[in-house]
Amino acid sequence: MTTSTPRWKENTSIIMEMALVNFGMNKVDEAGRLLAPLLVPGDQLRERYIYLSNALLDMGKPISSDEYFEKAMSLGAGSFPYYYRARALALIGEKDRAFAALHKAVELGGYNVKKDYEADPFLESLKSDERCKALLKKLN
Repeated sequence: MTTSTPRWKENTSIIMEMALVNFGMNKVDEAGRLLAPLLVPGDQLRERYIYLSNALLDMGKPISSDEYFEKAMSLGAGSFPYYYRARALALIGEKDRAFAALHKAVELGGYNVKKDYEADPFLESLKSDERCKALLKKLN
């Protein structure tokens, strides 16, 4: 059976991974070209933005990551994504942004249990900061 279009060109997961490879090689325009047909309004748009945001943050591309994260949150903010993002930002030493994300998680009404923050090993780098003490005072 012969088709005019290779099957991978229809596979969203493969296309997203190819775009991430292009981001990794600093070929941002090519990544954008690959993603354009996938990043249209629909059921999976928010999840695609979050996936790209997390992958780009893992790749050490926080600015590109932030762009996709903000797009995802504009479609529906939730406390879990902000908490998860804060943990990742703390791990890469982005304390200011980590605290901003933690405050947003608390503001959105989730992740407000003090003992969870205190026991989270991903937030360890933040615990000696005065802002952590102030944040913990807001928690239950």
